[in-house]
Amino acid sequence: MGQGVHVLSGLRLIPRTGSILARTSAIIVVSSLVVAATALVSLNLLALVPLTKQSAADKADLITMTAKMWAEIPSSKRRAAYVHDAYVIHELNLAEEQSDLPELTSRHYYYDLLKKEIEKIVGSPVVIKQDDSNILWVDIPFESGDSLQVGFMPDLPHGQQVFVGLSLIAVLVAIMLIIAFLVVRRISRPLTEVAEAASTFRGIGGFTPLPETGMDEFVLLARSFNTMAAEIETLIANRTTLSAGISHDLRTPLTRMTLALELLPDDVDPKLVQRFRSNLASMDALITDAAYFARGEPEKATKADAVRLIRGIVQSIDESTEITWSTQPTKRVPLATSALERCLRNLVENAQRHAKAVRVHVSASQDALEIHVLDDGPGIPEQDRLRVLQPFVRLEESRNTKTGGSGLGLAIVAQLCQIQGWGIELGDSPSGGTDAKLLIPLNKRESQKARR
Repeated sequence: MGQGVHVLSGLRLIPRTGSILARTSAIIVVSSLVVAATALVSLNLLALVPLTKQSAADKADLITMTAKMWAEIPSSKRRAAYVHDAYVIHELNLAEEQSDLPELTSRHYYYDLLKKEIEKIVGSPVVIKQDDSNILWVDIPFESGDSLQVGFMPDLPHGQQVFVGLSLIAVLVAIMLIIAFLVVRRISRPLTEVAEAASTFRGIGGFTPLPETGMDEFVLLARSFNTMAAEIETLIANRTTLSAGISHDLRTPLTRMTLALELLPDDVDPKLVQRFRSNLASMDALITDAAYFARGEPEKATKADAVRLIRGIVQSIDESTEITWSTQPTKRVPLATSALERCLRNLVENAQRHAKAVRVHVSASQDALEIHVLDDGPGIPEQDRLRVLQPFVRLEESRNTKTGGSGLGLAIVAQLCQIQGWGIELGDSPSGGTDAKLLIPLNKRESQKARR
């Protein structure tokens, strides 16, 4: 069976991708068609063909025997009675005077078999003819040189049996398809629930455990998934607590060092003091970014004016940054405002760090907001666009915070997008730099697309 399915997949009768329900249904449909075709061929070869041959032989015997007995009746009066009885009993028409009729045009193999059987009995070629009322006629010759024209109805044998057989096969295939579809749907539904739970799980609370009910395999799957989710939540909570503690403990000596700088004598080299202040500020910014990245908490969306919010965020960073709109939302939309501000701020500041000109382009629809942060910098090679979304990954390897930052800005954006169900994509801008596209779904369907 496995080899057969592989062959069918190779012939592209069954899709290689898609849901379990679609693929299994395709396998069942193709298998049912194969079973139906096999049943039809078997019915034809093992039942219909032998029965048709026997019917043709019996019909040929009846026609020739009736004609022979007619020829042996001496008187015309008795022949007339015999003709009447042949019509009433066997539905055969006997005509001594032969009519010139056209040859039968039907090519059904039953008539070929009947013709051969009659020729075998009479020992000479015969022709089956058809009149205007669709009655079939055949001339039966006698040894005396005379012949009798015998007419019979053009009914094909076993037509009702064929119809019953085909109907039975169709009903059985339909029942099998319905039962298989219901079974497959019952199997695929728990898997779909697990997939949906996995797509919404972010490991930071709010996860509803899957119900551990149903068949043993699905109970085991749900239990394993719930256990994994609980362990991941615990791991992330421990990481967050550890990062928060480290951040708090590091800020204390930083504060002391900052205070010590302020208490230095006036004769200390100002350049040295400024260098220390710059290093302390960089350390403080790094600790802040690391703590924010480790925290990674989801934010509940609230109705907000997207135009005013986006314009306010960008202008708070740099009032000279250009903002353009393809379309603007016509009403307030659900947005996680703090997460949006953090993402947009990181993207704009990252672009300003590497480029001279930065602009923001926004397009809105009923389903989503698309925010493009475009710059004219050196851009990001395509092979590095996923890598730079990881923490502490920088294309600038000098570790100079003025040129490369802390290496957490894009990672924070990627993590917030994952938590909120948004999308982040890096591409090429028309000016030759980077196009950082932030996709914010406004409904559940678009949110699932963004997660993919």
